Amino acid sequence: MAVSILIGYLFVTVYDYPVVFLVFGVAGNLLGWFYTAPPIALAYRNLGEVTNMITFGLLMPGGGLLRRDGNAGCLLLRVRRPALPLRLIFITSVEIPDREGDIAGGKRTLIVRRGRIFGFSLIALAASLATAALTFLALAGFFAPVDFRPVVFFSLIPLGIALWGGSRTGARNEHPPSGMPPRISWATFSSRGGLLSSTSSSRPPRA
Repeated sequence: MAVSILIGYLFVTVYDYPVVFLVFGVAGNLLGWFYTAPPIALAYRNLGEVTNMITFGLLMPGGGLLRRDGNAGCLLLRVRRPALPLRLIFITSVEIPDREGDIAGGKRTLIVRRGRIFGFSLIALAASLATAALTFLALAGFFAPVDFRPVVFFSLIPLGIALWGGSRTGARNEHPPSGMPPRISWATFSSRGGLLSSTSSSRPPRA
């Protein structure tokens, strides 16, 4: 972690980037380190999902936007709407098949506390919010000249899967058959979030 922060400091100093760029890096390092490391161990204190959403749903794409614009003025408005629910989808879909292991390890995840059925419903809700946010960004032209309409179109695929999974929660069991972990559309959700992040930082910094 110390080496990473030192590299960030040298990068900001040599390339004359805003100090907030280093702040993002330090915050990401601290949240990543103390996600499971004592004495804080955020994942064991009911804060794992929030930590994950902030680190990968705000700081990482936010850093890309900061690199592109050199200004964090509209950063939260631009990033938080689609990126935070996208990351919630990811962390929830990872926690669903790991529930028993997390219980045994004392990890107080949202799925441990509320159950798998709640998790599938939450994924459906978060996917709906993410697609709505992406649609808003496309219509408002926040990332012009980048055309966000293809992103909205592809977001309909995981949205459909999530809504289908959420609609079947009544037929699901909290203990699925072994060998069939309900890791629904994990790769799709991941690529969707990655597409958002890479698109955010696709242009070079403004002069």
